[in-house]
Amino acid sequence: VSLNPNGSLVMNAVVYVELGSPAEVDLFYNWAEKTIGVLPAPEATRDSYPVGSRGKSAKVVRALRLLQRCRTAPAIAGRLDV
Repeated sequence: VSLNPNGSLVMNAVVYVELGSPAEVDLFYNWAEKTIGVLPAPEATRDSYPVGSRGKSAKVVRALRLLQRCRTAPAIAGRLDV
């Protein structure tokens, strides 16, 4: 999983399948650890994030809204451990 400077959270097919192949996800920001949590959303809400396709098998979540809400710049961009 990686977080791009534009706020896109990109995951490979293996991670996506492990999440249960959801159409939407809920994102959570842990202030103490400065990490982003990703859980499948049971249904689409105004706070959930749609999962889109990127390339043949990668999936992308536009997480900029979360980063702006948490006042966290995409400077934390990079590879994330899952």
